[in-house]
Amino acid sequence: MTFFILEARYWFVPHIAIIFAMIVFEGLFGGSSYVNTFHKIHKMVAPDVREYSLSAASIGDTLGVNIAAFLAIILHNGICNSWKRYDDYIYS
Repeated sequence: MTFFILEARYWFVPHIAIIFAMIVFEGLFGGSSYVNTFHKIHKMVAPDVREYSLSAASIGDTLGVNIAAFLAIILHNGICNSWKRYDDYIYS
């Protein structure tokens, strides 16, 4: 995440395809973690509480995604405002 924040601010990656490849890799990594978590729950948790465990993990995942989305809005606004301050400094 730090890499993407610095890239948004300073534009040091020479081609956008590199960024796209990193985003795809990040998505594959996150998706495999998600699948592995539910596979482990399905195989290791006792059958009488398995459904509850899968539901709790789903709620945790959904809450995590929603919190990350709201924080991304705040981060996006912060990055955009930092550019405005930088432009005011350079062009005034």
